[in-house]
Amino acid sequence: MLKLEIIQGESFRAGTSTLTPSSRRLSLGWPESVRANKGFALIFQQPAAIIVEKDGHIVKIPIRDYQRIILLSLLLLTVVGIIVIIHFGNQEKNQ
Repeated sequence: MLKLEIIQGESFRAGTSTLTPSSRRLSLGWPESVRANKGFALIFQQPAAIIVEKDGHIVKIPIRDYQRIILLSLLLLTVVGIIVIIHFGNQEKNQ
């Protein structure tokens, strides 16, 4: 079973503001296997935002995961490079 959840953590106060962390969790597996300690479950969790409540106003401050963005960009660049090398390598063999 594949499940995507938004999870809110425990709220805490900082001065006059109330802060609540939230995260995204993607889980793959079977819930009964986790409870029974059988089978498997694979869980990917990452911070998503901080929700700030102050004077009745609520603001959601997103958390950017720059490391993940950079890694995915490098992966995409590598795949494009391999495709270009294969394409031009095949053209040279055909001539």
